[in-house]
Amino acid sequence: PYNFQGENYHETGFVTEGITTYYGDLFLIRSGVYSFEEYVSELNKLLKRHYENEARNNYSVAESSFDLWLDGYEPGIPGRKVSIYNEGSLAALILDLTIRLKFENKKSLDDVMRLIWQRHGQNLSGYSFDDYKVAAEEVLEGSLDSYFNDIIRGTEPYENYLRPLLRAFGFSFELASAQKIEEKHFGFKVNEGKVAMIASNSPAEIQLSLGDQILLVNGKELSEDFPNDHEVQLEIMRMGRKKVVKLKTGATEHFRVYQVSRNEESSNSLLNGWLEIG
Repeated sequence: PYNFQGENYHETGFVTEGITTYYGDLFLIRSGVYSFEEYVSELNKLLKRHYENEARNNYSVAESSFDLWLDGYEPGIPGRKVSIYNEGSLAALILDLTIRLKFENKKSLDDVMRLIWQRHGQNLSGYSFDDYKVAAEEVLEGSLDSYFNDIIRGTEPYENYLRPLLRAFGFSFELASAQKIEEKHFGFKVNEGKVAMIASNSPAEIQLSLGDQILLVNGKELSEDFPNDHEVQLEIMRMGRKKVVKLKTGATEHFRVYQVSRNEESSNSLLNGWLEIG
C-alpha cells in the first residue's frame, strides 16, 4: 500500500530499522557466527552510542522516525535527533526481554513478528503504529502503555527498563567512565582533529563549538595522549579565524555510559534461552 516514489512519513522507523538491527545481531549469535563475547561487544556499542548522544533526553525514536524523511541521515541540530537503528534496536531488546521474562522464554518478540506477518504481511495490507502495539500487547497478554509512552514516544531513561531486565538475564549493568581525558574531564570528543561532540554542562560547552579545528594543546600538536591536567589551553581554528581558549576540569565526569558484562556467578537459563546458547 506504500508509494515508494515519494516520502512515507511515519513514526515506525523503530520497527522497520530498529527491530531489524536487533535481530541482525541476535541471529548471528543464535546461528553460531558470533561468539557470546562478540554479541556482548555489539550490545555495548549500542549502549555507548545511546548514552553518548544527549538527544536521547530531548527527542524520541518515534519523532526521529518521522524526521528521517525531512533531513535524512544528516546530524542536524545538536541534541535533537537519535538514530532509529540504534534506539530502535535497544527498544526491541527491552520489549523482547520483557516478554521473555514474563513467560520464561516460552514467548518472545519472535511471536510479535509472526503475528504481524500473519495479519499484515502475507496479505500485503501494511501495518500502522497501533497495529504493532496491539500485536505486542496480545503476545504479552497485558498493557504496554508505559513502554510505548516512555521508550517509543517519550524520553524516559532507558536504564529504568534495561537495568532490571538485563540483571534478570544474568548481566551486570554498570556505568563506565570515558577512557579519553578530553572526553572524561573536559566534555568533548575529537574526530580527525575537529570537535565532533560536546557534553552538556561541561567545560567544553562554554568555550568550544562543533567543527572547531584543534591546532595546538598547551602549545603542542594534538596527539592521542591528551594532557591529564586540571587546566588546558587550546588553540583552535573556527570559521577561518584562530582563537585561544582555556578549559578547566570540574567535579563531574562526562560521557559516562552504561555497559554490560556477564555475571559469572549466575547460571542463567533465561540467558541461554534468549541467545540459544549453552
